[in-house]
Amino acid sequence: GIITDNDITRRVVSKFVEPASTVVSEVMTKDPKCVRSDDPALDALELMVDNRFRHLPVLDEEGAVTGLLDIAKCLYEAVSALEKVQEKSESASAGPKSSDALTSTMAAALLKSASKGGARSGQQAQLAQLQAMQALMQQMFG
Repeated sequence: GIITDNDITRRVVSKFVEPASTVVSEVMTKDPKCVRSDDPALDALELMVDNRFRHLPVLDEEGAVTGLLDIAKCLYEAVSALEKVQEKSESASAGPKSSDALTSTMAAALLKSASKGGARSGQQAQLAQLQAMQALMQQMFG
C-alpha cells in the first residue's frame, strides 16, 4: 500500500482520529495503481491526471517499488519536453541542452513519434501531442 498526505487528511484528520494510536495499514491506500519503470512517462502522467493522483509508485521488473512520481514534477517535465520539441522543430540545432535525463528522454520520445511518417505527418503528430498535453493541463488546472 501507500500512505500520502491525502490519506492522512481524509482518513485521520477529517474524522478526528487520534494519529498517535492510528496504524498506517488502517488508513493507507491498499493496492494502489502503479507504473513500471519502463512505462512511458506520458502514460504515467495521464494515469495520474485521469485518476486525480498526486503520487504514483514506480515498480521494477520484480514488482518492487523503486520510486515515487509526483504530479507537479511530471507536469514540469512534460512541459519542458514539449518546449524542447518546439525548439527542435524551430531550429536544426544539435541535441538537447538540459542534463535532466527524464526531460531528455521525454523529448526524444516525442521527437521520435513526431518524426514518423515524414515531415507533414510529423507536424500533425506534434500538434496532436501538444493538444493532448493542453487537454491534460486543462483537466488538472481548469
